[in-house]
Amino acid sequence: MGCTSSHAAKDIAAQPVLRAPAPREAFQVEEGPAGKFAVSRGSKRSAPKPDAGAISRAQLIESKRGEIRDAYRHANDKVGQGAFGSVSRASHRTTGVVRAVKKIGVKDVVAFRQETVHLKAMDHPNIIRLYETYEDKKSVYLVLEFCGGGDLFDRIRVAGHLGECDSAMVMQGVLRAVHYMHGRDIVHRDLKPENFMLVHNGAIRDNVVKLIDFGTAKACQPTATLSSKVGTSFYMAPQVLRHKYGRECDL
Repeated sequence: MGCTSSHAAKDIAAQPVLRAPAPREAFQVEEGPAGKFAVSRGSKRSAPKPDAGAISRAQLIESKRGEIRDAYRHANDKVGQGAFGSVSRASHRTTGVVRAVKKIGVKDVVAFRQETVHLKAMDHPNIIRLYETYEDKKSVYLVLEFCGGGDLFDRIRVAGHLGECDSAMVMQGVLRAVHYMHGRDIVHRDLKPENFMLVHNGAIRDNVVKLIDFGTAKACQPTATLSSKVGTSFYMAPQVLRHKYGRECDL
């Protein structure tokens, strides 16, 4: 009996000691430029502090008075129609760079100011960029990024339907734009295929979708309730028709 107990004790002592696994290091996923994702290590990653002397992109967007035709040569073709104005293609007389120019009548100047404020507050690869504004006696103008691939509605209409890969690419861009916009407490209120542009005429899977037309957009806190009936009837959420909705109307 004593011999058996001695051998058992030796066997137990010879067995490896099982230790609890060390806690796993936390990972943080962040979205970077052009929609790329980066994974960083560390359970406590502090957000970078803004440089007090840094210049924001909004500060680089100039508001000018005078004739826009002095700076831009307008093409005769109309490339779109927004909620409060028409959009045409124009090229800068000095640099030759092509832009989309949205013309809004002075009677809708409130909508112009509102759209300008929202566009200045955002900088995302899936949201159209504003470069400068002009104002004369008859109209105001938004000088925007030009997208040569047309809108998503026309692309779907011509193709008849989108395949799984193309649909996934489109929805990725749409959701990234909405997530970014809502993160800055802005609600669009008129999301539809016509308000998503493609950067070029190439295949959708190699393209980038950009959200446009912030004429009906509004600042909206997460718990705020809106009542104005705005947007396009075929795409409106039922809550908008009931005049009681939040920023979930974009979803």
